Amino acid sequence: MALEWLSKEMVNASGYPMYIQLPHAMWAAKAFRDMHEPGDEVSWLQPIIGGYFCHGYGGTAVRDLMMGMAPAFVMHVDVPKYWAIGYLLVYHSPLDCIYDMMSTRYHPLRILTRLGEAVDVAVTLPGAYEKGVTNFPNAMMAGPAAAMLSVYGGSLWRYMYNKGRGQKPKVEWMKPGGPTRRGIVYTIFYHWARKHLGVKESRMFITLFHCTWELLQELFSSFDPFEELFNFVALVIKVISSTLKLNTLRTKKPEDVDGTDPTFAVAKSLR
Repeated sequence: MALEWLSKEMVNASGYPMYIQLPHAMWAAKAFRDMHEPGDEVSWLQPIIGGYFCHGYGGTAVRDLMMGMAPAFVMHVDVPKYWAIGYLLVYHSPLDCIYDMMSTRYHPLRILTRLGEAVDVAVTLPGAYEKGVTNFPNAMMAGPAAAMLSVYGGSLWRYMYNKGRGQKPKVEWMKPGGPTRRGIVYTIFYHWARKHLGVKESRMFITLFHCTWELLQELFSSFDPFEELFNFVALVIKVISSTLKLNTLRTKKPEDVDGTDPTFAVAKSLR
C-alpha cells in the first residue's frame, strides 16, 4: 500500500507534486544556508537567488537552457511558489525553529525533508533522460546527456557563486566525487532498465535505492556505495593501459632533461 502510494503520488505522478517540491525546496534552502559561516556577509537577495540555483533547481535550469527550452522559474506553474515557501520556512520561521529542527540529526522533520529530497534526486535524472529523448529522438546521446546535465548543473552554479564571493572553488568534473559516480551509475542503469523493466519500474527502483541510501546515512554515517566500484574500474583500466602501453597523460608531454621532445627520443630508441 505504501509503495503504491509512493509510486502514484510521487515517483510516477504526472507533473511535479507538492510532496516532492516542498521538501526539496526546504532542503535546498538549508543546504545554501549551511554554505555560510557565522559572520559571513550575506545580503537579503543571496539566499533567494543563490539558493535557487546552487541547490534547488540549477541542474534542471542548465539542462533546459542547453536544450533551448525555458527553465522552471520561467515556465513552471508551481516551482517559484514552492521555492518561496521553502525559503521562508528555513530562513524566517519563528525562533528559527524550522532550521533548528532540520539541523538536528534524527529529528522527524529532518528525516522527512531528507527523504523528500532523496525522491527528488532519484526522479530528476530519469525525468531529464526522458526529456532529452522526447525532444531529440534521433540523437543517440540526448537521454544520457540531459541526465548528466541535471547532475552537473548545480555544480556549475555553485562554482560561479563561490567564485563571485572571492573563493577558489573547483567544478565537480575537475575532481569527480560522489555526484559524478552516482550520476554515471544511475544514468547507465536507467538507460538499460527503461527498456527491460519499464520506465515506471525503473524510476521506482532508483527511488527506493536512493531513499534507502540516504536513510542509512542519516541513521549511521555518510558513505558512498559506488566508490569501491569506481576504484576497481580505475584499477582495471590502469592494468590494461600498462599492459598495452596506452598513453595516460592528460597534459602536454614533458621535455627530456636535455630539452629534446620525448616523442623523438622514443622514436629514436625504436630504430
